[in-house]
Order: sequence, then structure tokens, then C-alpha cells
Amino acid sequence: ATKTLAISFARSDRTALYPGVEPDLFEQFKAAESKGKFFGAHIKTRKDFSYADPPEKAEAESEKA
Repeated sequence: ATKTLAISFARSDRTALYPGVEPDLFEQFKAAESKGKFFGAHIKTRKDFSYADPPEKAEAESEKA
């Protein structure tokens, strides 16, 4: 619904959020033989991403409130 692709990386505790990803691009990504190659060619080059807070940080922030 939000067209935001969230990708968690195996070597990091970070999740990158890519807004404006159309459903057809997401389906192509899911169907790709190599997720890493597809990501590098079609998603990684986008500059409009942000990082989500790791779960531990989000929990700590909610406890402060």
C-alpha cells in the first residue's frame, strides 16, 4: 500500500527503506535468480532511501516516551 520496499541486510542490523517502489519492480525482485545482482542493478542506485531504526533502538525510544 505504501510502495515502500524494506530490505534487511545479512551483514548489518540495519534495514533500508526505499519509497516509491512499484509492485512490478518488487515482483521482479522476488523472482530474480540473484537478489543481490538485481538489487545492485535496479534498487541500490536509488538515492531516496533511508534507514529504519534497529528494533533495540526503537524499543528504547518508545520506553522514553
